[in-house]
Amino acid sequence: MSRRKVIRKNKDFEKTVFAIWYGGDEMSPNRKKCYQNLVENFKKEGINFVLITEKNLGDYPKIKLHEGFQYLSKVHQSDYLRTALMNFYGGGYTDIKYYSEGWTKGFIDLFNSNKFGNGYTEIGKEGVAVIRDKSLYQKMVQNYSSLVGNVNYIFKKETPFTTEWYTTMIKLMDERLPYLKQSPAKHARQNLYREDFSYPYPIGWTELLGCIFHPLCYKYSDKLLHTCPKFKEGDYL
Repeated sequence: MSRRKVIRKNKDFEKTVFAIWYGGDEMSPNRKKCYQNLVENFKKEGINFVLITEKNLGDYPKIKLHEGFQYLSKVHQSDYLRTALMNFYGGGYTDIKYYSEGWTKGFIDLFNSNKFGNGYTEIGKEGVAVIRDKSLYQKMVQNYSSLVGNVNYIFKKETPFTTEWYTTMIKLMDERLPYLKQSPAKHARQNLYREDFSYPYPIGWTELLGCIFHPLCYKYSDKLLHTCPKFKEGDYL
């Protein structure tokens, strides 16, 4: 058997993909179909698939919830949890969406390499998170193909990438905690259409994830692969 078809032993490796549904709301019919599709496809590939909810988060004791977590929107709670999972446990993450390709190659490619992570190439300039550092933002836009998208990926745990990803998020949570207490999120998709940081809920739509993640993708572009499957757009809400 070719060595490329075998994932070599790696103490950081667990062939697991996580998804998150946190907050207790019932999934929509479309979302349920996406979820069932993931369950069936990962089972066929022999990949462990775990849906993180309030009921099983305690199975991952390395994840400590920041005091401000309770005030986040459900979308931002998911952003927080995926960041913590990728740092402390590694493996894959996916939003609950459809895929037409398998994940096995993405795992093999990553864990047979010295890279930190594996994803799909960002869809285009419009997919780049808008950050305050305009110079860096322009560099990322010009080099968007060096970035990976934020819907799904695989990471080795506790690399310089994931450590910086997590600690930067916690620093932001510390800074915004007083404002989160004053103006907690009122609905799941708070701030979807605005990045106005004077808005009462103090975290912009992409601020907790994309605005941290994409600059790190740019910084560590030589440590990222781009062989993960890309999700199918539409029909998931």
